[in-house]
Parts: sequence; structure tokens; C-alpha cells
Amino acid sequence: MKQPERRLESRFLCANLVRVSWTADDGFHEADGNLDDVAPSGCRLLMDEGIPEKTSIAIRCDDTLFLGTVQYCHAGEIGFDLGIEFDRIGAWERGKFEPRHLLDVRKLRAEPE
Repeated sequence: MKQPERRLESRFLCANLVRVSWTADDGFHEADGNLDDVAPSGCRLLMDEGIPEKTSIAIRCDDTLFLGTVQYCHAGEIGFDLGIEFDRIGAWERGKFEPRHLLDVRKLRAEPE
């Protein structure tokens, strides 16, 4: 089931491999994921394994580190879809880190004739 859009700011579709780490009852975990979209207050990750809601995570994108909390984790057709809220509003800024493939969703809207 697709989550309704709740962000107040624009989001950017993207594709960038990331390294995700977190601690659970059974110890420290690390896994690769794909950054699927990003906004100043959070992002969406696609991963092969799920992470429980409310888990604090660290996301390493090249030389940039983002800290956040899992807001949702849904099993999909291929892997898991995770919604992440960054610990700090404005954590992501295009000038600080730009994913390798980035698309401004607003530019997809048709211009009025």
C-alpha cells in the first residue's frame, strides 16, 4: 500500500546507493540500500531487509552522514520500502549532498498552455 504524501516541502526523486546502520536488540546491523527520494526533512529508502518503525538509523551517502528515525517500513514486491524522518529539519540540502541521479518532481508537472 502506498503511503500518502505528508511532506510540506518538495521532494526530489533520486537514485543513490547508501549504507544504513542501526542497533537492535540482537546487536549492530549494517546493510546497503537505495536512496529513492529525498527532501529536507526526510527520505525514502529501498532495502533488502526491513527495519522496525521508530528505530534510529544512520545513512551514509558517499562522504555525507544523515541521522534519522524509521517512520514506516513496508514489505514490497522486491524488498522493503522505508520512510525516514531526519533528526534535524533541513538535514538535506542540495548544495551539501546531491545524489548521482536527481529529479525535481515539480519539473514533471505540465506547464499550462
